[in-house]
Amino acid sequence: MNETSDAAPRACNEIRRRGRDWVEGVWIALDNGERWSFRKPTLEFRAQRGEGGKLAFTKTKRCCGPGFDELVEEFLVAGDALARVELRLAFAERMLLANYDLDDAELTALLPLRGEQANRDMWDAIVDCALGNSPKAMASGSEPS
Repeated sequence: MNETSDAAPRACNEIRRRGRDWVEGVWIALDNGERWSFRKPTLEFRAQRGEGGKLAFTKTKRCCGPGFDELVEEFLVAGDALARVELRLAFAERMLLANYDLDDAELTALLPLRGEQANRDMWDAIVDCALGNSPKAMASGSEPS
């Protein structure tokens, strides 16, 4: 890494970058060593009376914006490794931006893709969060919430 990219992740502070709609979620240690709260993808259901007067639940909202469900579906069926990598990045971006005000340079600095174990653990935790799986304790210091 060059000097600029080494400095960029450290300069991005979790607390200072919190957005006005920040809520605690799944804490995952990112590349700068800090734990960041990833918004848990949650669904909201409302009861509605349908045809014939039958009451049924309908999905009304997902925390990470429109299209998040489609990203999950794409990831689950993607056979291409590059597509899965790109979808991981899309998950991370959506869940982080739901909680933080980050620019492209900050996202790039916080979310590199490397072959080191801590980096693999980070990405596995991001995918687990996106898929709604329970978080696991990680060697890199993240704790389940």
